[in-house]
Amino acid sequence: MLGDLSGEDFVAKALRLGRDLRGRTLVVTVVDRNGADGPFGEQELDAALRGAGFPTVVADLGDHALAVVGLPAAAAEQRVVDVLSGHRVRAGLSRAVDPPLLHTAVRQARSASAAAGRGEAPRVRRFDDLGVLRLLTVLAEGPELAGYVEDELGPLLRHDAGSSNRLLPTLRAYLDCDGNKSRAAEALYVQRRTLYYRLDRLSALLGVSLDEPEVRQRLLLAVRGLDLLRRPNAPA
Repeated sequence: MLGDLSGEDFVAKALRLGRDLRGRTLVVTVVDRNGADGPFGEQELDAALRGAGFPTVVADLGDHALAVVGLPAAAAEQRVVDVLSGHRVRAGLSRAVDPPLLHTAVRQARSASAAAGRGEAPRVRRFDDLGVLRLLTVLAEGPELAGYVEDELGPLLRHDAGSSNRLLPTLRAYLDCDGNKSRAAEALYVQRRTLYYRLDRLSALLGVSLDEPEVRQRLLLAVRGLDLLRRPNAPA
């Protein structure tokens, strides 16, 4: 979208297009076109943000739309989140920046958007809230993350590919519950003894003890990385 333009040059070009971003901090959002309530491309994104009073420049990224938004005040960043959330879309939001850091904000929004595609429910992810996912989205651009996922989850993925009794959902629930077996059984709607049997199968497949916190941390990173790698057409 920016090409070789500096942030200041982009603001000047936006003014020639009738979008006045001067004197404002800027935030960038990258939004998945497949909204929960139907398609949500650049036209819908432009209408939603401008309708909320934000000067905005929107671009088509294929499966995503990107918007550079001018903020009238620091608190307005939350209003952008509220607008996007109201349209039930998956979106990433950068930090609020001054024009010289606009290129950085675009990268941040892309990373946050990739993380926003992980869950089933539409949500807006802020770059500052990504935590370790910031590192995973960078690793996903090369072979390192795929290698890590294969090292940690390879036997499980091969098992699930050839079986109707998939075990990855059990592992995911157990990790999301931080190893609490009672909560995991409730989340999966199974009896505890059924969960215990599945956890034993997982331990045997992966060759690890799922009771060890360090092991669970490694596997949680691998599952999060797998989600990023499996997301189709994530922005690069």
